[in-house]
Amino acid sequence: MIQPADLPDTIAVFPLPGALLLPRSRLPLHIFEPRYLQMLEDTLKTRQRLIGMVQPCPGPQG
Repeated sequence: MIQPADLPDTIAVFPLPGALLLPRSRLPLHIFEPRYLQMLEDTLKTRQRLIGMVQPCPGPQG
């Protein structure tokens, strides 16, 4: 189990609007944008291999 002291100070963040991920479920992703492919490549080189996923809030323009 990961302890808080084992977590990195910063992690990469992947925006995932409209997704619903339930505990113990899988969410297959088709990642094709070069910046996100690079983010995952860089993350896999770290000891923790963690990324965060967030649902961005729509702004005033939708």
